[in-house]
Amino acid sequence: KHDLWKFSFLVLRCAGMNWLWKAKYRTEWIRPPVARYSRFGGTRRMTSDGSKAENVKEEEKKQPEPVFLEDGSEVLYTGPFNSIVKLVKAMSLFSCAATTTLSPVVAFFRDDAMTASPVAQIAAGLTMFSFGIGTTGVLTYVCSPYVTRMLLSADRERFIAERLDFFMRKKVNSFPVGAQTPADVMRPMVNFQAEEENYYLIVQSLKNEMIIEQFPWLAVEEDDDSEDDEEEEEDEDEEDDEDREGPPPR
Repeated sequence: KHDLWKFSFLVLRCAGMNWLWKAKYRTEWIRPPVARYSRFGGTRRMTSDGSKAENVKEEEKKQPEPVFLEDGSEVLYTGPFNSIVKLVKAMSLFSCAATTTLSPVVAFFRDDAMTASPVAQIAAGLTMFSFGIGTTGVLTYVCSPYVTRMLLSADRERFIAERLDFFMRKKVNSFPVGAQTPADVMRPMVNFQAEEENYYLIVQSLKNEMIIEQFPWLAVEEDDDSEDDEEEEEDEDEEDDEDREGPPPR
């Protein structure tokens, strides 16, 4: 009986080692690293099943189906980080409300166990109040140009930009087609202006043909970013190939 247990354990061990060896052999030598090759365009790009996909880049650039609202306006752009921006602004408003509420308590309600002077206590309350208001104000200043959605009016003569105000309510501005110009201000998250208003579009999410035509400087920025990414990926690929080839023979 003891020998039978030893024999069974030996068989299971050999079967497990054989399975692990086959899995490792398949992963490293038979199946190409699809995740790495999928980052590249052209003939080297591969799909999830390992087959070549030479026209992946062309398929990705196909125009999406147009979306129209009830009033006839067309949706040209939807911000990819709308939920994240709303969450950050909600947390900022909550912290602002909390610090605004607690700062008078810190400033005017003195505990007998505290040894700080009244001036220091009032200064601490004012510091807390200023910090809450200041951080929320800076965040609002930075995120206010962010466009959550860009529409084209039914008469196709005006752009309609939707943003968020201080209390996360929808703020709508419209301007004539062609009134937009490249940003000329030293301010974060601004890449075009129209009628003295600042706006920011995520370049990587510009898929509509009209947006690309009307905002050519954003299309150039996207091409520059894609070229930089391709160069970095090519350098990483060369380093990976050198590592796989190993040191030169002596």
